[in-house]
Formats: sequence, structure tokens, C-alpha cells
Amino acid sequence: MVNPVSIIVQAHMGSTRLKNKMLKELCGISVLGHVLERLKRAKNVEQIIVATSILPEDEILVKECKKYDIQVYRGSNDDVLERFYQTACRFEVAHIARICADNTLVDWEIIDEEIKIYQQGIYDVVTTGKSVPLGLGCEIFSMDWLTEAYKNATERYQHEHVTPYIYEQTNNVYHYDILQDYSEYRFTLDTQEDWEFLNKIYSELYPQKPDFLLSDVISLINANPDWANINRNVYQKTMYE
Repeated sequence: MVNPVSIIVQAHMGSTRLKNKMLKELCGISVLGHVLERLKRAKNVEQIIVATSILPEDEILVKECKKYDIQVYRGSNDDVLERFYQTACRFEVAHIARICADNTLVDWEIIDEEIKIYQQGIYDVVTTGKSVPLGLGCEIFSMDWLTEAYKNATERYQHEHVTPYIYEQTNNVYHYDILQDYSEYRFTLDTQEDWEFLNKIYSELYPQKPDFLLSDVISLINANPDWANINRNVYQKTMYE
């Protein structure tokens, strides 16, 4: 039997580097809306759920999810591990594909490929490899592993993030890579520079082809190589910061 995988999207309004980024609009649609619409194109997904916090400021995300007929769970703002665990319990999720809502160019074909590998039942975790640009894929693991992390994680960083405990307990991890190494590109949204870069991509591609993929983005960047310099020097925060 193929294990059904559900997507849990981590989203909140409390960004420190780019205020209210979840509701910033690209071609008239919110960042969160684009992420949800792109995820709906994935073929091997049982359900999509957004996990946000109980803070009043995140109520607006609940309203945004309703526009896209997406279920929401609201939990701890600080203990993201607990929020994910409670989300999975609430919706009886057996296997989880974790995605951050700031991954505005998330690629459903990559996610489908990761899920196919995970469903072989060989690996504890399937995640994106180094050749995949930041912000395109997901990490997949079982409810059993999430439960173990929830019950046994003791460090603060293990609760502020969902999967550190799991990676510290197993080496049975598959890193999904693609043929070309595009690791130089940054396709997530954390800063104003990221926003300017992504806005150029969406403005050019989305009106003509809403279902654009990584290949389309790369072709566009190759035609406009200076665009990649916009957020080239943005550093990615680590779990220890």
C-alpha cells in the first residue's frame, strides 16, 4: 500500500526581515495564495493544511486560506514543533511533506518526485539536495518520527524548527537532486531583495503562464542574468540564530 502524504505548510505573519510578507501581492495575488495554488498542482498529495499560530495577527491568514479552500490549524507561535505535531494529530496525518509558505516558487513537480521516492518505503526522510535552489522542494517524514521528536526533543532550536531532532537521530535520509546545479539561486522570500527578485520573475512569467516551473525561471534568468544579483548576497538564517 502506498503511504498517503499530506502537505503541512508553515505560515505566520511575524517576519522580522520583511513585514507582512505572506500577504504581499505578486500579480494581484498574495504570496500565500500563490504557494497554495502551486501546491494544489501536485498529484501525489492527500491533503494540504496550513499550520499557523494563535496570535491575533495570524487571523488574517485563516481568512486567506478560506479563499483557497485550505484547512488551517492554529497552535503555538514559538514552539513550531508542537504546532506541527498538533496539526498532524488534528487531521490524522500519517506522512508529512513540510513546506514553508515563503517558498514562493515552490515546484510541484519536484515535490511529486520527492513523494514518489518517499513512498518506496526505503528512507526515513526525503529532502531536497544541494543542487535544488533554496525554496523549491520539501522534506518528507512520517508521523512516527514527528511524534518521537515532539516527545523527546529538549533543545530550544529543536522546538523552534520542526525537523532538527529527526536529522540528529537518523542517517537514513535521501537528498533529491536535479541534473543541473542551480544552488546559486535563492528562490525563497525573507528580505526586500528577495521580494524584488521574485516580483520580476512573477511579473514576467505569471501573466502568460501561471503554471511556470523551474525550467521557465532558469530560462528567464539566463535571458536577464543581472537579476540574480539582486538577492545574491542575502544570507539564510540558520536554526541557531
